[in-house]
Amino acid sequence: MAGMPNPDTLPEYQRARRQSIVDAARALLDEHGFDQVQVRDVAAKAGVALGTLYRYFSSKDHLFMVVFAQWGSPVLDGDWMAHLAPADRLKARLHATFRSLERHPGFLKVVTLSSTTEDPEAIAVMEVFNHYLSKVFGADLSTLTPTEAEHITEMVWAMHSSMVGQMIQGRMDANGALAVIDSFCDLVALKLEAAKAAAAAASLA
Repeated sequence: MAGMPNPDTLPEYQRARRQSIVDAARALLDEHGFDQVQVRDVAAKAGVALGTLYRYFSSKDHLFMVVFAQWGSPVLDGDWMAHLAPADRLKARLHATFRSLERHPGFLKVVTLSSTTEDPEAIAVMEVFNHYLSKVFGADLSTLTPTEAEHITEMVWAMHSSMVGQMIQGRMDANGALAVIDSFCDLVALKLEAAKAAAAAASLA
């Protein structure tokens, strides 16, 4: 089903009902894991009819992409990082992400869903979330050229996806993921320092 209503245009009571469905889905994800959660279970926990749930979400994929976006946005952003150097902010964001995945392992499967879903509504949610990610990481990498910042952001997502896959398979834990992240961010720090030095030299020329 296409053309789900834009939540921003819904009346307050419908936004609240929609959010109650998202909250129920997240609670069940923590309790049972993604594969075990059925849409009818979400509707029952939220106290709505199954048909009501489908007025707001086209599929399980769509619902859990909204859950994922609501979970991921505050994890990746936050004023508490503002005082950090750019490379340290990048590292802090990724540390926060994987520590949160460690506490909420149900999201591991949802992360993989973000790159495999074929539901247009779910894909649209991820496109908005990815645009948000580009802005967040772009701010951390603003001393680089836009192309360089875009490439590093792509590397971050590829690294993230690879480590999530290994965590699902039991071949890596959060500490192992963070060790890889630290090495990567140290390389990014060198790149940022080189760019800063080049800009300083150019200003004196």
